[in-house]
Amino acid sequence: MKSFFCQILLLYMIFGRLSAQGKFELKAFESFNFKERYAYALKVFVAIQHDTVAVKKYLQGALPIARQKKDHATEVLLQIQHFSYLYYIANHQSTRLVREAITEAIQTAEEYDLPIQLNIARIHYGGFLYKRENSYDKAYEVFLRAYEGLEEVGFEKMQYYPGATLSGILYYPGLNFYQLDDYANAIKFLQTAYQYPDYKDQFTTWQVMNTLGLCYLKSNQPEQAIKYFRKGHEYAKSINSEIWQGISYGNIGNTLIKSNKYTEALPYVKTDYETAKKRGEKESMFNALSNLMLIYYNKKQYKESEDALKEAEEMYRDIKELRYNQEYFNEFKLINIYRIKAGLYETEGNAIEALAYNKKYIKLKDSLDKRNDARKYKLVQQRLEAEKYVAKVNKLEEEKKTEIWKRNSAIFILVLGLGFGLFKYRDVKAKQKQAESQLDVFTKNFKAKSELADSLQKEINEMISQGQQVETLEQLKKKTILTEDDWSEFKILFDKVYPDFINNLYKQNPDITHAEVRLLALSQLNLRDHEMANMLGVSTDAIRKARYRFRKKTTM
Repeated sequence: MKSFFCQILLLYMIFGRLSAQGKFELKAFESFNFKERYAYALKVFVAIQHDTVAVKKYLQGALPIARQKKDHATEVLLQIQHFSYLYYIANHQSTRLVREAITEAIQTAEEYDLPIQLNIARIHYGGFLYKRENSYDKAYEVFLRAYEGLEEVGFEKMQYYPGATLSGILYYPGLNFYQLDDYANAIKFLQTAYQYPDYKDQFTTWQVMNTLGLCYLKSNQPEQAIKYFRKGHEYAKSINSEIWQGISYGNIGNTLIKSNKYTEALPYVKTDYETAKKRGEKESMFNALSNLMLIYYNKKQYKESEDALKEAEEMYRDIKELRYNQEYFNEFKLINIYRIKAGLYETEGNAIEALAYNKKYIKLKDSLDKRNDARKYKLVQQRLEAEKYVAKVNKLEEEKKTEIWKRNSAIFILVLGLGFGLFKYRDVKAKQKQAESQLDVFTKNFKAKSELADSLQKEINEMISQGQQVETLEQLKKKTILTEDDWSEFKILFDKVYPDFINNLYKQNPDITHAEVRLLALSQLNLRDHEMANMLGVSTDAIRKARYRFRKKTTM
């Protein structure tokens, strides 16, 4: 317990000194365990990320230590930080170096089976492909693969992963899908990010809700859009953010306007206008005024619509020199002014002015429609290319899985066949061994009978020389001869031990006799001539002559 508190105190002292001095303690980094080193690396990068010299020095010192300690999780983190340093901080670095940095992180995570780090690195890589290389097809595939990877690991596990939250990781891919008009995938990413919020990151938390609302609005689901805009407003209110409250209310107003619910939209747009006016945000004021003059006009409150239009025109003159996206901003904003002016002149009976502004409105609308159509066509092409690329990658992966399945099946069948063959081989060998044992017993038995026959023959010879009767001994000697029943039993055992011997004899010598077969079968057992003679009931000389005749017959 004392050691534990000492470690906590040490971390507090180091992290406290780090935040105050913004320095990287190399010795401390080396002395930490895996968990402490990982946490320390996170804090270091946050503290010194804007000091390019310090970041470079930190990475050069930290990476070798992580590798030496085989702290692969920290190694991947440092490699991602190296990528971030090159991509966001030292943005003058070449695309090749940036790509190599994030590729290295992905390869390390794959090599050491770190699925969470792997898919975080993939998200970073997808962002790089999308923004730096404009490779929407590859980014599309990488984002989807990363999502599937995190889903497989378990989204809930990311809650306990230091330095990365699902809302922070999935928001930007979701935003990229939204920008590609792929609202289905955008909603998938953003809904998951919404389910696992990081309330410490207030900007991302609110943006997830707001972008979800925009996705549903673009998907013609106004009720769902309003639901998430309201959630965004409630969250903005809970953190006292007037800007985000105003934007959320403005988006609710826009959604209601698109649904022709002008009366319901009015209080939201008014609040949006008042919030923007209070903060002096002229562009937001102009947007709110454009909606107000449209609402009042459709409610036939022409005086209020005209007042809003005049204020919008004054605001337009103040902000028309905006430095960014000026042309598109001017054209976009003027279209509503022309539209409402034409309508107001028409209500006053001024047909000439109404016609003039209506022509301006139609001309500008056609121009913007063409531009939007071209943009939509480009986005559709990009999305189709991305979907084709993903389909191609999935097809290749399926083919790879099929090949692996075929290979594994072939290996399984081969192993199964080998196993069955080995079983059969062992079974055959066991049966053969058993037959050999039985044949050996059978042969030994006849050898014993042969010895008995020799003994009986001696007695017969002695009795004949003495003039005694020998009928009983002759009968007894016949009992030692290989009978037909004995031969049948002998042949069964012999065929088991020597399966093809007798068959081959008949094939090679079609005119071979049964006596010759018996002689050759007994010879195969390495029996002596007089043993075979006793078994067959003939003389030893008869055995020699029979063998000679067979050899002479086979060589002719």
